[in-house]
Amino acid sequence: MNARARNAGRALLRGLTALIWPLTLLTAGALAGGVAETAVGRFQAYPLYGLLRPVADLLLVIGGVWLVVGLARLGFTRPPGRR
Repeated sequence: MNARARNAGRALLRGLTALIWPLTLLTAGALAGGVAETAVGRFQAYPLYGLLRPVADLLLVIGGVWLVVGLARLGFTRPPGRR
């Protein structure tokens, strides 16, 4: 494997690792939303739903925006060696 291909592979890996946190926030938001829906559906704990649902929505919004920004940065960066 030549140096150019190795550098391109490292740049792609670095870009994909930048997407881990947005995906983690999206997963946490989805899980919090599921817990909120379960709390109100099964246990009828409306105060817990009132607390978890806004937190879940906030996590989903932040994670979604962060993911879009990360994908845009990944898509618009030039590969190494091309100027």
